[in-house]
Amino acid sequence: MSRQALILGTGSHVKYFNTQKADGTPITLAGTPSLCARINGSDTEATAGLTLGVDSDSKTGLHKITLDVDNGTLALAANDEVDIQIAAGTVDSISVIGKEVWEVLIIAAGLTTAEEADVTTAVEAAGVNVEQVVGIPVGGAGTTGDPWGPA
Repeated sequence: MSRQALILGTGSHVKYFNTQKADGTPITLAGTPSLCARINGSDTEATAGLTLGVDSDSKTGLHKITLDVDNGTLALAANDEVDIQIAAGTVDSISVIGKEVWEVLIIAAGLTTAEEADVTTAVEAAGVNVEQVVGIPVGGAGTTGDPWGPA
C-alpha cells in the first residue's frame, strides 16, 4: 500500500476498501466494526474525524472511510504520518483488528510553486504516489484469497 498525501485543512477525504472470503466472494465487515488512526506510530488510537461506512452503496464487501484533515479534528500537523486501521471487526468470523486500510501523509497548505516542487520531490522520495495527492479515492476489486483488495 502506498501512502496518500493529503493537504492539511482541506476537509474530508474518502477511500474505499474491500473485504472478501478466501474464495474471493465479497463479505461484510462484521461484528461492531470501527476504525482508528495512529499518528506518527503512536500506540494511542485516535477516532475523531474518522468514519466507516460498511457495505457502502448497499454493496456487500465495499466499505467507505471518511477522514477529516481539518486542523482541529485529529490535531494533525504537516508531515504527520497517519495509519488508518481496523479497531474492531471480523471478516468471515476472523478478527481483523489492527489491519491497516489507509496510509496518509499530511502536507502543509499554502505552498509557493517552488515549495510545492520541493514537497513533490520529498513525497516521491518517501514512496508516496503523487497521483493520489488530495483525496482521490483509491479502491478496486481484490484478488482471490485477498480480503483487502489490491495493495
